[in-house]
Amino acid sequence: MPSHLETLIEQAHSHLDNKNLKEALNILQRAEQLAQNDTSMLARIYFEMAKVYAQSSDDVSTLKLVRKAIKSSPEMTTQINDWQKELIALKKSSLLRKLRNELKPYVAEVVIEKYPLGISNRVWIVGGSCAAGLIVILLFAFAFPWHILGFGTSHYQSGAFDIERVKNNVGQIVIKADLLGPADLGNITIPIPIGSCFAVSKDGYLLTSKHVTEGYKEFLKEINANRKNLFKENKNSDNVTILNTELKVCFGSEATNRYDAKIIHECPDFDVALLKIQRHFSEPLNVLAREETPGDTVYAAGFPDSAQYIILTLGIETIFKKYVQKIRELLAGGEADFFDLLPKSCYEVSLTGGIVSAIRNIDDIEWIQTDAAVNPGNSGGPLITTDCKVIAINTLKHIDSESTNFSLKISQLTKELSPWATFQRN
Repeated sequence: MPSHLETLIEQAHSHLDNKNLKEALNILQRAEQLAQNDTSMLARIYFEMAKVYAQSSDDVSTLKLVRKAIKSSPEMTTQINDWQKELIALKKSSLLRKLRNELKPYVAEVVIEKYPLGISNRVWIVGGSCAAGLIVILLFAFAFPWHILGFGTSHYQSGAFDIERVKNNVGQIVIKADLLGPADLGNITIPIPIGSCFAVSKDGYLLTSKHVTEGYKEFLKEINANRKNLFKENKNSDNVTILNTELKVCFGSEATNRYDAKIIHECPDFDVALLKIQRHFSEPLNVLAREETPGDTVYAAGFPDSAQYIILTLGIETIFKKYVQKIRELLAGGEADFFDLLPKSCYEVSLTGGIVSAIRNIDDIEWIQTDAAVNPGNSGGPLITTDCKVIAINTLKHIDSESTNFSLKISQLTKELSPWATFQRN
């Protein structure tokens, strides 16, 4: 029967490639009936059905089938991560956002359940392929104090993935620019998101990338050199003048979650900077994971969709033109908070999963190479494990590859950052 099911799946693939979605779905539904109690095959069939519905832009059915696939077989999480990369290439951004926002906690939970001792597939295969034995091991793992047998290795993961903790500690860095606009606008404010950061101490110290803070300082230099006539709106010859700029860090979209930020330190040898805000963090991300190993599951946290760092390199005028129409719409409706210029989804932390591909040493600097999707707005955000331990700062994206990204290993920074933040090993 499995060989027949494989044939049906291949036929469905062929119809899907030819955009014959109805026939592909009919074949997969037939395969679903034949699979019956074969949960592994059912998981594959559900996932293939999800791909069909994704092609038809039925996001609700797609997400439902993805959940069924994961529930039938946690092994599907790897293929789902790979599929997200395909969706990026296909520019299905709406479905990507829904997958990330709605399935992140569930997928993370499955990953931890799949590897209760943090051991990868390869180790399980070598250790034994008997399914019954694996079930016994999983049940025993939750009850037995493994640490007394020496299982405190780099793979051991002691806690569950806490999405609320990530949201509480990962912030978005925003330039708040106050402007004197054309006659029909008056005093206005625009937000310019430039990167991500995360709390590393209870008293408000945050880590980010130095190229993010340098981008802010370049912005200030341009303003100081061109105080007047900075902007010229197409339909109005009136000048727009920068009155003031502030560096802010945002945690969510509520007004009480925005804080004035100061640049405290910029590392001379690393692309790392330290910020300070007036806020208390009960559980900052200052607990380092044990030594990283290729194959470990990791998550890149940050704000990839809203960063305007690239716009900064194109000139300030570009920024104003981006917002001017929306500004007029908001002012026409009455008083508006400047954060409303961006959709609230821009202030939601995004998580992208992947694996550690390699540990690289380039010019005496240690990097963690991963295939977790990273975009400009992720710069300065943390690379974390499935139990919320931090291992690196998201920094670079390989220009020739969508799936090769580099994060700066934090363990090499602990001495330099010790006056402000203490990092612990766990």
